Amino acid sequence: TNLLLEKVNSKDYQERKIMVGNPASFQGDERDIIFLSLVTAHNHSRRRALTRPEDKRRFNVAASRAKDQLWLFHSVRLEDLNNNDFRYRLLKHIVNDNTRESEQRQSISVPNPKPMYGEEPQPPRPFRSWFEVEVYNNIINKGHKVEPAYKVAGYEIDLVVFGADGTKIAIECDGDYWHGDDQFEQDMQRQEILERAGWQFFRILYSHYINDKHQATAQLWDVLRKHSIPVETRAKKQDNIQLQDKSTQEEQIKDMSTQEEQIKDMGSKQSSIFKSSENEVTKIPRFFN
Repeated sequence: TNLLLEKVNSKDYQERKIMVGNPASFQGDERDIIFLSLVTAHNHSRRRALTRPEDKRRFNVAASRAKDQLWLFHSVRLEDLNNNDFRYRLLKHIVNDNTRESEQRQSISVPNPKPMYGEEPQPPRPFRSWFEVEVYNNIINKGHKVEPAYKVAGYEIDLVVFGADGTKIAIECDGDYWHGDDQFEQDMQRQEILERAGWQFFRILYSHYINDKHQATAQLWDVLRKHSIPVETRAKKQDNIQLQDKSTQEEQIKDMSTQEEQIKDMGSKQSSIFKSSENEVTKIPRFFN
Protein backbone atom coordinates (compact mmCIF):
# COMPACT_ATOMS: atom_id res chain seq x y z
CA THR A 1 0.00 0.00 0.00
CA ASN A 2 2.79 2.43 0.89
CA LEU A 3 4.50 1.77 -2.44
CA LEU A 4 1.24 2.47 -4.28
CA LEU A 5 0.76 5.76 -2.46
CA GLU A 6 4.18 6.83 -3.73
CA LYS A 7 2.84 6.50 -7.28
CA VAL A 8 -0.88 7.25 -6.85
CA ASN A 9 -2.19 10.32 -5.04
CA SER A 10 -4.62 9.76 -2.17
CA LYS A 11 -7.56 11.28 -4.07
CA ASP A 12 -7.26 8.83 -6.97
CA TYR A 13 -6.60 6.03 -4.52
CA GLN A 14 -9.93 6.65 -2.82
CA GLU A 15 -11.96 7.46 -5.94
CA ARG A 16 -10.84 4.27 -7.68
CA LYS A 17 -11.39 2.23 -4.51
CA ILE A 18 -7.92 0.72 -4.70
CA MET A 19 -7.46 -2.04 -2.16
CA VAL A 20 -4.57 -4.35 -1.24
CA GLY A 21 -5.06 -7.52 0.77
CA ASN A 22 -5.42 -11.28 0.90
CA PRO A 23 -8.48 -13.16 -0.44
CA ALA A 24 -10.30 -12.83 2.88
CA SER A 25 -10.08 -9.04 2.57
CA PHE A 26 -12.16 -9.20 -0.62
CA GLN A 27 -14.82 -11.60 0.63
CA GLY A 28 -18.20 -10.23 -0.48
CA ASP A 29 -16.53 -7.46 -2.50
CA GLU A 30 -15.56 -7.04 -6.16
CA ARG A 31 -13.34 -4.83 -8.31
CA ASP A 32 -13.34 -4.13 -12.04
CA ILE A 33 -9.72 -5.25 -12.27
CA ILE A 34 -7.90 -7.63 -9.93
CA PHE A 35 -4.11 -8.13 -9.84
CA LEU A 36 -3.46 -11.51 -8.24
CA SER A 37 -0.07 -12.90 -7.20
CA LEU A 38 0.69 -16.56 -6.55
CA VAL A 39 3.28 -15.45 -3.95
CA THR A 40 5.70 -18.30 -4.63
CA ALA A 41 8.98 -18.51 -6.52
CA HIS A 42 9.90 -21.11 -9.12
CA ASN A 43 13.09 -22.00 -7.19
CA HIS A 44 11.37 -22.44 -3.83
CA SER A 45 12.55 -25.84 -2.55
CA ARG A 46 10.08 -26.25 0.33
CA ARG A 47 6.80 -25.43 -1.36
CA ARG A 48 3.76 -27.14 0.16
CA ALA A 49 1.03 -28.20 -2.24
CA LEU A 50 -2.18 -26.25 -1.61
CA THR A 51 -4.83 -28.95 -1.76
CA ARG A 52 -6.87 -28.54 1.43
CA PRO A 53 -10.53 -27.40 1.56
CA GLU A 54 -9.50 -24.07 3.08
CA ASP A 55 -7.06 -23.56 0.18
CA LYS A 56 -9.90 -24.24 -2.24
CA ARG A 57 -12.06 -21.59 -0.56
CA ARG A 58 -9.28 -19.00 -0.70
CA PHE A 59 -8.67 -19.61 -4.39
CA ASN A 60 -12.37 -19.50 -5.20
CA VAL A 61 -12.60 -16.08 -3.55
CA ALA A 62 -9.38 -14.81 -5.15
CA ALA A 63 -10.36 -15.93 -8.66
CA SER A 64 -13.92 -14.59 -8.56
CA ARG A 65 -13.43 -10.99 -7.38
CA ALA A 66 -12.78 -9.49 -10.83
CA LYS A 67 -15.78 -8.07 -12.72
CA ASP A 68 -13.84 -7.36 -15.92
CA GLN A 69 -10.17 -8.40 -15.84
CA LEU A 70 -8.01 -10.77 -13.77
CA TRP A 71 -4.23 -10.37 -14.06
CA LEU A 72 -2.15 -13.21 -12.57
CA PHE A 73 1.47 -12.47 -11.60
CA HIS A 74 3.75 -15.46 -11.17
CA SER A 75 7.34 -16.62 -11.55
CA VAL A 76 6.50 -20.24 -10.81
CA ARG A 77 5.99 -22.54 -13.80
CA LEU A 78 3.46 -25.33 -14.24
CA GLU A 79 6.21 -27.95 -14.04
CA ASP A 80 7.24 -26.54 -10.64
CA LEU A 81 3.85 -27.32 -9.09
CA ASN A 82 1.99 -30.42 -7.98
CA ASN A 83 -0.83 -31.21 -10.41
CA ASN A 84 -3.32 -31.22 -7.52
CA ASP A 85 -2.15 -27.85 -6.24
CA PHE A 86 -4.80 -25.13 -6.68
CA ARG A 87 -2.02 -22.82 -7.88
CA TYR A 88 -1.31 -25.29 -10.67
CA ARG A 89 -4.98 -25.47 -11.64
CA LEU A 90 -5.40 -21.69 -11.70
CA LEU A 91 -2.19 -21.12 -13.66
CA LYS A 92 -3.03 -23.87 -16.16
CA HIS A 93 -6.51 -22.40 -16.67
CA ILE A 94 -5.11 -18.97 -17.48
CA VAL A 95 -2.31 -20.32 -19.69
CA ASN A 96 -4.84 -22.34 -21.70
CA ASP A 97 -7.13 -19.31 -21.89
CA ASN A 98 -4.35 -17.16 -23.34
CA THR A 99 -3.63 -19.90 -25.87
CA ARG A 100 -7.27 -19.89 -27.01
CA GLU A 101 -7.22 -16.10 -27.22
CA SER A 102 -4.10 -16.07 -29.38
CA GLU A 103 -5.82 -18.49 -31.76
CA GLN A 104 -8.35 -15.76 -32.50
CA ARG A 105 -5.64 -13.49 -33.84
CA GLN A 106 -5.88 -14.65 -37.38
CA SER A 107 -6.75 -13.15 -40.72
CA ILE A 108 -9.19 -14.04 -43.44
CA SER A 109 -7.42 -15.37 -46.50
CA VAL A 110 -8.53 -13.48 -49.60
CA PRO A 111 -6.12 -14.60 -52.35
CA ASN A 112 -8.15 -12.88 -55.08
CA PRO A 113 -9.81 -9.65 -53.91
CA LYS A 114 -13.53 -9.80 -54.57
CA PRO A 115 -15.67 -6.85 -55.66
CA MET A 116 -17.24 -5.13 -52.67
CA TYR A 117 -20.48 -4.58 -54.54
CA GLY A 118 -22.16 -7.54 -56.09
CA GLU A 119 -24.16 -10.54 -55.03
CA GLU A 120 -21.57 -13.26 -55.69
CA PRO A 121 -19.39 -14.53 -54.20
CA GLN A 122 -20.54 -14.00 -50.63
CA PRO A 123 -17.95 -13.01 -47.99
CA PRO A 124 -17.03 -15.68 -45.43
CA ARG A 125 -19.11 -15.77 -42.27
CA PRO A 126 -19.55 -13.91 -40.00
CA PHE A 127 -18.79 -10.94 -42.28
CA ARG A 128 -21.57 -9.12 -44.09
CA SER A 129 -19.40 -7.51 -46.76
CA TRP A 130 -15.99 -7.80 -48.39
CA PHE A 131 -15.40 -4.26 -47.16
CA GLU A 132 -15.45 -5.60 -43.58
CA VAL A 133 -13.12 -8.44 -44.58
CA GLU A 134 -10.57 -6.03 -46.04
CA VAL A 135 -10.64 -3.70 -43.02
CA TYR A 136 -10.36 -6.74 -40.73
CA ASN A 137 -7.29 -7.95 -42.62
CA ASN A 138 -5.71 -4.50 -42.44
CA ILE A 139 -6.08 -4.46 -38.64
CA ILE A 140 -4.82 -8.06 -38.26
CA ASN A 141 -1.83 -7.32 -40.48
CA LYS A 142 -0.92 -4.46 -38.14
CA GLY A 143 -0.65 -7.08 -35.38
CA HIS A 144 -3.83 -6.28 -33.46
CA LYS A 145 -6.46 -8.68 -32.16
CA VAL A 146 -9.89 -7.97 -33.60
CA GLU A 147 -13.23 -9.72 -33.18
CA PRO A 148 -15.69 -9.54 -36.11
CA ALA A 149 -19.49 -9.49 -35.79
CA TYR A 150 -19.31 -8.72 -32.07
CA LYS A 151 -22.68 -9.42 -30.44
CA VAL A 152 -24.29 -6.76 -28.22
CA ALA A 153 -27.85 -7.76 -27.27
CA GLY A 154 -29.32 -8.47 -30.65
CA TYR A 155 -27.05 -5.98 -32.39
CA GLU A 156 -23.77 -6.61 -34.18
CA ILE A 157 -20.74 -4.35 -34.20
CA ASP A 158 -18.74 -4.93 -37.38
CA LEU A 159 -15.33 -5.16 -35.69
CA VAL A 160 -14.17 -4.74 -32.08
CA VAL A 161 -10.69 -4.24 -30.65
CA PHE A 162 -10.00 -4.14 -26.89
CA GLY A 163 -7.49 -1.66 -25.46
CA ALA A 164 -5.03 -2.43 -22.67
CA ASP A 165 -6.60 0.45 -20.73
CA GLY A 166 -10.02 -1.22 -20.84
CA THR A 167 -11.34 0.86 -23.74
CA LYS A 168 -13.52 -1.00 -26.22
CA ILE A 169 -13.00 0.24 -29.79
CA ALA A 170 -16.00 -0.42 -32.04
CA ILE A 171 -15.08 -0.16 -35.71
CA GLU A 172 -18.01 0.26 -38.10
CA CYS A 173 -17.64 -0.14 -41.85
CA ASP A 174 -20.29 2.15 -43.33
CA GLY A 175 -21.55 2.25 -46.91
CA ASP A 176 -24.83 3.14 -48.62
CA TYR A 177 -25.02 -0.40 -49.99
CA TRP A 178 -25.28 -1.84 -46.45
CA HIS A 179 -26.64 1.06 -44.42
CA GLY A 180 -29.72 3.00 -45.49
CA ASP A 181 -31.08 6.07 -43.70
CA ASP A 182 -33.18 4.02 -41.27
CA GLN A 183 -30.27 1.73 -40.44
CA PHE A 184 -27.97 4.71 -39.93
CA GLU A 185 -30.38 6.27 -37.42
CA GLN A 186 -30.52 3.00 -35.48
CA ASP A 187 -26.74 2.77 -35.55
CA MET A 188 -26.42 6.26 -34.09
CA GLN A 189 -28.83 5.45 -31.27
CA ARG A 190 -26.93 2.29 -30.45
CA GLN A 191 -23.62 4.17 -30.60
CA GLU A 192 -24.84 6.84 -28.18
CA ILE A 193 -25.86 4.25 -25.58
CA LEU A 194 -22.67 2.23 -25.89
CA GLU A 195 -20.50 5.34 -25.67
CA ARG A 196 -22.12 6.08 -22.32
CA ALA A 197 -21.05 2.61 -21.21
CA GLY A 198 -17.42 3.27 -22.14
CA TRP A 199 -17.23 2.20 -25.77
CA GLN A 200 -15.41 4.30 -28.35
CA PHE A 201 -16.55 4.23 -31.98
CA PHE A 202 -14.54 4.66 -35.15
CA ARG A 203 -16.47 4.71 -38.43
CA ILE A 204 -14.90 4.08 -41.82
CA LEU A 205 -16.89 5.28 -44.84
CA TYR A 206 -16.65 3.06 -47.88
CA SER A 207 -16.57 6.08 -50.20
CA HIS A 208 -13.51 7.46 -48.37
CA TYR A 209 -11.85 4.06 -48.08
CA ILE A 210 -12.15 3.18 -51.76
CA ASN A 211 -10.63 6.54 -52.76
CA ASP A 212 -7.75 6.60 -50.24
CA LYS A 213 -7.34 3.57 -47.97
CA HIS A 214 -4.32 5.01 -46.19
CA GLN A 215 -6.04 8.29 -45.32
CA ALA A 216 -9.29 6.55 -44.32
CA THR A 217 -7.52 4.37 -41.75
CA ALA A 218 -4.69 6.68 -40.59
CA GLN A 219 -6.73 8.05 -37.69
CA LEU A 220 -7.69 4.51 -36.64
CA TRP A 221 -4.04 3.58 -36.05
CA ASP A 222 -3.69 6.72 -33.92
CA VAL A 223 -6.71 5.67 -31.85
CA LEU A 224 -5.31 2.16 -31.32
CA ARG A 225 -1.93 3.54 -30.24
CA LYS A 226 -3.59 6.02 -27.88
CA HIS A 227 -5.36 3.25 -26.00
CA SER A 228 -2.35 0.91 -25.92
CA ILE A 229 -3.94 -1.73 -28.08
CA PRO A 230 -1.68 -4.81 -27.74
CA VAL A 231 0.31 -5.76 -30.83
CA GLU A 232 1.20 -9.38 -31.52
CA THR A 233 4.88 -10.19 -31.80
CA ARG A 234 6.04 -11.61 -35.10
CA ALA A 235 6.60 -14.99 -33.41
CA LYS A 236 3.00 -15.17 -32.19
CA LYS A 237 1.27 -13.64 -35.17
CA GLN A 238 -0.41 -16.35 -37.21
CA ASP A 239 -0.48 -16.71 -40.95
CA ASN A 240 -3.61 -15.88 -42.87
CA ILE A 241 -6.08 -18.74 -42.57
CA GLN A 242 -9.69 -19.30 -43.46
CA LEU A 243 -12.01 -18.26 -40.64
CA GLN A 244 -14.40 -20.99 -39.53
CA ASP A 245 -18.09 -20.13 -39.33
CA LYS A 246 -18.43 -20.63 -35.57
CA SER A 247 -15.13 -19.12 -34.42
CA THR A 248 -16.50 -15.77 -33.31
CA GLN A 249 -19.22 -17.09 -31.04
CA GLU A 250 -17.14 -19.98 -29.68
CA GLU A 251 -14.05 -17.97 -28.76
CA GLN A 252 -15.43 -14.80 -27.14
CA ILE A 253 -13.87 -14.74 -23.66
CA LYS A 254 -14.44 -11.33 -22.12
CA ASP A 255 -16.95 -11.11 -19.34
CA MET A 256 -19.13 -7.99 -19.54
CA SER A 257 -21.76 -8.79 -16.93
CA THR A 258 -21.25 -5.54 -15.03
CA GLN A 259 -21.50 -3.45 -18.17
CA GLU A 260 -24.61 -5.42 -19.08
CA GLU A 261 -26.34 -4.19 -15.95
CA GLN A 262 -25.23 -0.60 -16.62
CA ILE A 263 -26.58 -0.70 -20.15
CA LYS A 264 -29.83 -2.24 -18.94
CA ASP A 265 -30.26 0.76 -16.64
CA MET A 266 -29.74 3.09 -19.58
CA GLY A 267 -32.31 1.10 -21.49
CA SER A 268 -35.09 2.32 -19.23
CA LYS A 269 -34.92 5.53 -21.23
CA GLN A 270 -33.68 4.15 -24.52
CA SER A 271 -33.35 0.72 -26.12
CA SER A 272 -31.66 -1.67 -23.73
CA ILE A 273 -28.39 -2.98 -25.08
CA PHE A 274 -26.05 -5.38 -23.36
CA LYS A 275 -23.44 -7.92 -24.24
CA SER A 276 -24.25 -11.59 -24.17
CA SER A 277 -21.50 -14.16 -24.42
CA GLU A 278 -21.59 -17.84 -23.49
CA ASN A 279 -17.89 -18.67 -23.26
CA GLU A 280 -16.50 -15.94 -21.03
CA VAL A 281 -13.80 -16.89 -18.57
CA THR A 282 -12.33 -13.69 -17.14
CA LYS A 283 -15.06 -13.58 -14.46
CA ILE A 284 -14.92 -16.87 -12.56
CA PRO A 285 -17.88 -17.07 -10.16
CA ARG A 286 -16.86 -20.54 -9.03
CA PHE A 287 -13.44 -21.63 -10.24
CA PHE A 288 -12.90 -24.85 -8.29
CA ASN A 289 -15.78 -27.28 -7.83
